[in-house]
Amino acid sequence: MSPRQVPSLESYNSPRSGEAVPVYGSEGDSVQMMKPYGVGIDCHSKFIQVCILVPSVTQELRRWEASFATTWLELLAARHWIHSVLRLHVPEACGPEDYFEFTIESTGNYHLPILKALAGSPSVVNPLLASPSRRKTDRLDAQLLSYHALTGLWPKSFLVTEQIQIARVLWNRREDAVRHRTRITNQINNTLLRFGHTLGAQMSVASDQGRAISEDLCAGVIPVRPGVCPYGLPVEIRPVLASMYEQYDFFDQKAKYFEQACLTYVKGVTWSCADGRAITGTDLFPLLCSIPGIGPVSALVWLIEVVDPRRFATAKACAAYCGSDPSVRVSAGKVTSTQRRGGNTRMHLALLKSAQNVINHHNEPFGRWAYNLMKRTTKGGYKKAVNALARRLAMALFYVHAKGERFSYEKYTLVDIPNVPDMALEEMGLDTRFVRKLQALGFTTSREVVAAYKTTLAAEKGIGNKCLNAILHWINVVQVCSLRDESSDAKNAKHSSPKLANT
Repeated sequence: MSPRQVPSLESYNSPRSGEAVPVYGSEGDSVQMMKPYGVGIDCHSKFIQVCILVPSVTQELRRWEASFATTWLELLAARHWIHSVLRLHVPEACGPEDYFEFTIESTGNYHLPILKALAGSPSVVNPLLASPSRRKTDRLDAQLLSYHALTGLWPKSFLVTEQIQIARVLWNRREDAVRHRTRITNQINNTLLRFGHTLGAQMSVASDQGRAISEDLCAGVIPVRPGVCPYGLPVEIRPVLASMYEQYDFFDQKAKYFEQACLTYVKGVTWSCADGRAITGTDLFPLLCSIPGIGPVSALVWLIEVVDPRRFATAKACAAYCGSDPSVRVSAGKVTSTQRRGGNTRMHLALLKSAQNVINHHNEPFGRWAYNLMKRTTKGGYKKAVNALARRLAMALFYVHAKGERFSYEKYTLVDIPNVPDMALEEMGLDTRFVRKLQALGFTTSREVVAAYKTTLAAEKGIGNKCLNAILHWINVVQVCSLRDESSDAKNAKHSSPKLANT
């Protein structure tokens, strides 16, 4: 078939086209088809393999298969052929204007032109999840994908508009320039280390101070500074180091240019809130930056990657997409691991950087909460606190974008203070040295100590992990004793209550 010919049903009447495929099962089993048809597409750089499955009333699947080249006319021909089969055999399920649902593998960027040409409702699936079978051919992959589409295994995918694709291309250029800039910085530091200069351990070689020292070395001047070797730089290396700094300046300007270009473009795009209200990027951008720790870079990454908060059912689902899902693996009722899911890598890294910035700001409630969490955790406290704060930032971004309002702490309950008996500090049974430290800070009762433990006690000078662990142990013991007392009171009340006569 030539690229300009539009295929018809007769063009694909191979021995396998429309043949009945039995659905096997044990005796008495009933196979329920969730969709009236299934379209699966296995894509490659040069061609696509299409498979259509249509169930019949006799528990059989009729199958049509065809392959098309990835030229634009051939992709349009594939769309016409798929809709022709569906219109002939399942006319009640066909949508208007050649609209249909299908499942396709995400193979690099090769699937993007196919999505644009077919213009249906796709479910884009990771090939590692879609093709677990031992035997692997293009036909088998397409058949498996069509069966997945038929049973509704994969949810519908969110497709970005051409405006978002433009923003992503601009941002990819910015990140590529940043990677080159970082690589050149490492090369400069490596070159200085080869000749005895360790100033990279004291400061960044790209900073104003580090660059001034390097320029002096290139000019033959040996400054008396820590990390500078008195032998200077060889004459042959001086122009090499100078050229590295020229390359650094080039990529630094390139990164700044594309960042500004992306920011300008994003502010000119119209975005959607959860209630369907449209808001311009100029108005939305300051709202996102009102969240603690969220700067222009994090806000840009959010808009480019998340795009629309309505694609997520809840804020927790959005946090999971951002790689901040505290997933656990459970086997035999026991937690075997707490490794998080992958999520969107770019968004997750942006949130981690924002969280690392906020955790050092104790004037922010988010920062105090994360810092106290870090101090109360014996092992891996910093990593745990940063990940927990990144999750809160992801949910804050979701609500700010969804509501189109500035960030506020009003509806946040960052601290859950347990209800403990009110007693004198000396009666808590803590070590004498801990009691003296707490009294020096002005605490007199157990409830004051517990409230401070959940808020700002970890940041107080002289309060270490041993003191915090002793307070935590006391809280746990008191809560266990309280539960035992409640259970005992319930049992006594049950035995003392009069029995009702049977009626």
